[in-house]
Amino acid sequence: FATDGTQIVVAAEQPELTLYQITADGLAVAATLPAADTTPEGFAPAAQVAVEVRSDGNQIAALDVTGRTHVWNVSDGSLAFAVAAAANAAADEQAAAPVPPGGLQFSADNAKLLIGNRQRLQVVDAVEGRVLQILEEPTSIHSVAFAPDNVTIGVGRVGADSSAALRHFALERLIAAHEGPVASLVFTPDGNALLSGGSDKSLQLWNIADGKRV
Repeated sequence: FATDGTQIVVAAEQPELTLYQITADGLAVAATLPAADTTPEGFAPAAQVAVEVRSDGNQIAALDVTGRTHVWNVSDGSLAFAVAAAANAAADEQAAAPVPPGGLQFSADNAKLLIGNRQRLQVVDAVEGRVLQILEEPTSIHSVAFAPDNVTIGVGRVGADSSAALRHFALERLIAAHEGPVASLVFTPDGNALLSGGSDKSLQLWNIADGKRV
């Protein structure tokens, strides 16, 4: 169900989602949300296996059988961004094996999207689609959950270690410090500020408390 309770999102054996409107006469197709034919990462669409609707109703995310994720804007049905599956040796070895469903969940503040598939967790910026953190699991992931604190992550595992685990999102802040690579970093002696030097030939001093330039 979409958050307003008047629409249903359906993922089936096709590379798109169907949004149905609940009417007095039954269900009517409101929109079809197609996956991109190709993305900047160069991957093609595949059948979707998990769907998540953001609590404010502004976005719908879907995880496909290959571990790739598409996120759509509900307002106009446009594709907001796509996230490629994170690569690791364990995932490559499992490529031909049956894939557990995995899972998706937006954080309570709608700022982050948690993606779990095979043996990897990805925490993604829900606005820009940037991967903020990748966590590896010892066995395949069947389900995921974000706690209300927007930091604690629950993971349902399958396989040799069929258990539930608690992980934590550790990234505190991203600072757009320079145009190009950040070449050097040093904290001030009191730990309250961070000095960065970039390939753009500039030095910037940042307040640790709020991430703003001093």
